[in-house]
Amino acid sequence: MCRSIPLLFLTLIGLCADAQTLTVLQCRGLHGEPVYTTRPQCPGAVEPLIVHSLEIPPAVIQPVPVAKPAAPPASSRRSTGRGGATSEPASWRCQSGTAVWYQHQPCAGSTGKSSRKEQVRGERVSRSHACREISRPAAALRRGSEHDQRAGPYERAVGRDPCR
Repeated sequence: MCRSIPLLFLTLIGLCADAQTLTVLQCRGLHGEPVYTTRPQCPGAVEPLIVHSLEIPPAVIQPVPVAKPAAPPASSRRSTGRGGATSEPASWRCQSGTAVWYQHQPCAGSTGKSSRKEQVRGERVSRSHACREISRPAAALRRGSEHDQRAGPYERAVGRDPCR
């Protein structure tokens, strides 16, 4: 009795053989499903519906060389500020005195909370580093963490969270 064998599997069997062509009969099974066989007759002495004659490709397959992706033009690269170039968006580590916070746009020039104005220094960091520092539990202990740029519920709901 012939089992239902997919056509692709039969083709793979034919690849192992030394024949130049593979003849596959497509018959109708007991419940009307297509049955494929390489035997000379269909099971149950039923006439074949279709006779497939497949050419077997050569046994040696040449590997296709894989082209390396071209580097993007220098004008489209964004610098991380640490000597390398990356396509990841940049964020900033802002510092005023001993307070440190992270935001996703350049730091403002000075803070005007007290009567004396302190200069704010900004250092460019990767977006993933800034998001990691903002979301870590110990960030609450960092002086200045109240200025971290966090996305609110609306920004997260509409997909505008820069950390996602």
